[in-house]
Amino acid sequence: MEEKPKNRESKIKANNKYKNKTYKRIAIDIRPETAEEIKNTAKSEGKSIAGYITDLHKKHLEEKGGK
Repeated sequence: MEEKPKNRESKIKANNKYKNKTYKRIAIDIRPETAEEIKNTAKSEGKSIAGYITDLHKKHLEEKGGK
């Protein structure tokens, strides 16, 4: 069964509101080959790029004795 356009629009609006409240966006400028390496490594580990970078950051903090 197909969703009505109004329901779809409210779902999108609710999802966007949740994302804006829950997550922070970080933009970085890196060389294309580095971006491709990150993308491929994340994929090979079964992670999203954000998940891969977040895990690297957590590991770094643990090694430094942080959080």
